[in-house]
Amino acid sequence: MRQIVFDLETTGFKFAEGHRIVEIGAIEMVRGAVTRNNFHVYVNPERKMPQDAFRVHGISGKFLRDKPVFADPQVAQAFVDFIDDAELIAHNGLNFDLPFLNAELAAAGLPVLKNKLLDPAPQSKDWCANLQGRSILQRCLSPQSVKLRTVQVAASDLAGGDR
Repeated sequence: MRQIVFDLETTGFKFAEGHRIVEIGAIEMVRGAVTRNNFHVYVNPERKMPQDAFRVHGISGKFLRDKPVFADPQVAQAFVDFIDDAELIAHNGLNFDLPFLNAELAAAGLPVLKNKLLDPAPQSKDWCANLQGRSILQRCLSPQSVKLRTVQVAASDLAGGDR
């Protein structure tokens, strides 16, 4: 079975409010093993980068100025081609990543994705339900050997490393 684990970074939470994707990171897994196939692109959102978004991912509008826009074939179509018919995995993918990605695809005149999506976010709430205090997330992730960083970035998030 082929699966694509992906993450997005954006200018904000709602596409309908004019927010856009600024980074797409994805890795391929086949039968549960990570392959060497991956996809990564920075995207010019064609809008100012809100300070709140910059604090989350550390990607500046200046850095994105010369990057391709989402509708550019090397972004949207290339990502759709990379995904193909694979099952998708994205943390909070049901409520954020997939709806946001589909809104961008529709705005670019491309069909929305119909791929099966696995979202571990609902289960992670159950896994961590008994933890309390300021470092709840870190205590929950520590047994899984996951590092918690202040700034998250799509490609680094997927690789589990620091950027």
